[in-house]
Amino acid sequence: MKIKLSPDRVFISSDFHAFHKNICTGTTQWTSGSMRDFPNEVLMTEKLAENINSKIGPDDILIHLGDWSFGGKDKVKIFRDMLNCKYIIGQKGNHDYNILKDKDLQDLFWKWYGDFDVEPIVQYVIGGKTYLCSHYSMNIWENSHHGWRHLFGHSHGTLPDNQNSLSFDVGVDCHNLFPLSFVEIEERMSKKTYMPVDHHKPENKS
Repeated sequence: MKIKLSPDRVFISSDFHAFHKNICTGTTQWTSGSMRDFPNEVLMTEKLAENINSKIGPDDILIHLGDWSFGGKDKVKIFRDMLNCKYIIGQKGNHDYNILKDKDLQDLFWKWYGDFDVEPIVQYVIGGKTYLCSHYSMNIWENSHHGWRHLFGHSHGTLPDNQNSLSFDVGVDCHNLFPLSFVEIEERMSKKTYMPVDHHKPENKS
């Protein structure tokens, strides 16, 4: 799938985990692994919405790479209604089973990619740059040696950022619970130096 978007006011993020109790330090039942310092999932979700709305206007575009919310079907819509942005592109994450089972929930998004049998990898062209976006990280992807970028989520910052790869985790836990604009994406990419991990070299056109 290939989507062309204007470079102006396009944002990306992943792994909002809205209303997820176990991701909060104050309400978790995990013995380890909670990562958001909030007393409960409602305050965490309100802060997420506040951060998103502070950067993204109603007519901007937000791409979300999976794991939208927890706590049942109703929470999908509640969190969607908390956001001002009218144009949200959703891609399936491993916890989005409520959305996968309900066409009405999919229709809350401007575009929705993913079903039970397909892990979507969506190609976006923004500002002349091509991005392959998926919930999971890839070491090698199409045309990486020609400068195509790769953006992913899922890992919540647990994967070390590779300065020799034109890819990184855009999940909110890596960026102080804020989405990133594609201006910010390219600022990060400009500090990287691509080095191939297979036989492809940057100058190889085949």
